[in-house]
Amino acid sequence: MHMCLYEYKGHALCRAPEKPKSDSRIFMYLGFDDDEIKEMKFSVGLHPRAFSVLRLKEVRWKPEIIESLSIPPVNKDFLRSVVQANATKQDKFDDIVQDKGKSLIGLFTGPPGVGKTLTAKVMAEVAERPLYMLSSSELGDNATTVQNPLDSALDLGSRWNAVVLLDEAGVFLAKRDNQNLNCNAITSVFLRKLEYYQEILLLTTNRLASIDEAFKSRIHIVLEYPNLDTAARREIGNTFFNRAPETVDINHGERVRLSKLRLNGRQLKT
Repeated sequence: MHMCLYEYKGHALCRAPEKPKSDSRIFMYLGFDDDEIKEMKFSVGLHPRAFSVLRLKEVRWKPEIIESLSIPPVNKDFLRSVVQANATKQDKFDDIVQDKGKSLIGLFTGPPGVGKTLTAKVMAEVAERPLYMLSSSELGDNATTVQNPLDSALDLGSRWNAVVLLDEAGVFLAKRDNQNLNCNAITSVFLRKLEYYQEILLLTTNRLASIDEAFKSRIHIVLEYPNLDTAARREIGNTFFNRAPETVDINHGERVRLSKLRLNGRQLKT
C-alpha cells in the first residue's frame, strides 16, 4: 500500500516536510483493512497538522435523508430552501456593520428523542458541510471560563465551513435577571458571539419559555418538536426496521403494538 504524508494549510494539501512526531495531534484518521477502507473518522484541529493519507475520497453527501425526518412536508421544504441558500451564499447581504448578518442560526426545542439532533445532521447533509457537534457541558457553566472554549468551537466551525450544533444550549440562552449574575454574563457573552458569527449554528433546548428576549432577533429558524404520537412512532419505527439486518424479523402486529408505547426516537432505536 502506498501511503503519503500531507499537511493541511488553509484549503490546500501539500506534502509535509517530515513525519509527524508521536505526540502530534493527528486530526484525520483512516481505518482500513487490506485494500478496502472499512471506516473513516474525521476530527479536526485548529492549526496546520501533518497526517497520513490512504485513498482519500470525496465525501458522498446524502441530502435525501431529509425525508427521514418526522416533521410536516412544508417544514422539510423550508429547511431545504434556507440551508441551500445559505450554503451557496445566495440571498446573503451584510448588515450595516460589515461581517454582521451573514449567519444562519436555528433553534430546535422539545423533549429528548424527538428529532432535534437528527434535524441538524440532515441540515449538514443538505448543505454539504461537515457537522461539528458539542454539548454546553463541554464549554462549562462559568462566565470566566466559557469564552475560550466557545471561541475555539466557533472558530473551528468557521475554518471548516461546518454546521455547528450546540446541544443543550439553554444555559447560554437563559433570560437575564437580577438574581444570577453568572448566568447573565454567560448569556451576554453568547449574544456577542452570535452577532458576528457567519456560518450555520444550530441550538437545541427543552426550555423555550426561559430564552432571553434578545435572542429573538438573532435566531432565524425556530422549530418546536412535540412528543411523538402513535403515527410518528410508527413512521420512525418503520425507518429503523427497514434498515435492520435480515435476521431481525418484526411482524406488522409487533410494529403496531410498539408504536402505541410512549417511547421517544432514541428508545425506539434501541
